[in-house]
Amino acid sequence: MGGLFGLHFLQQQSQAWLDQHIHRFIPLNTPWTGAVLQLNTYASGYNMDISLIDPLVIREEQRSYETGVYILPLPTTWPDKRRFLVSTPTKNYTVLDYPQFFTDIGFPEAWT
Repeated sequence: MGGLFGLHFLQQQSQAWLDQHIHRFIPLNTPWTGAVLQLNTYASGYNMDISLIDPLVIREEQRSYETGVYILPLPTTWPDKRRFLVSTPTKNYTVLDYPQFFTDIGFPEAWT
């Protein structure tokens, strides 16, 4: 997320400041269009594949992080709005289905 915050910072600076202090801006591994993994974190918790940690135990804490929403894929930036980002046995969700997705996982306040 450093690239996202770095870009935001740079966009607040004057052109004169940028010309004096910035030669190149090369962010690496920045989720410009969002990170689908964040949806899994909200739904089930994410334990980074550490089997000793139950993802459901850490899910509530992870849901409390303010930064999670900043890396969600958004309809304004996601290239294929019809692509399923989350698939379950009974329903599929796209970037246009966030209100229903968050209601279905019992976390409607995330999208209100």
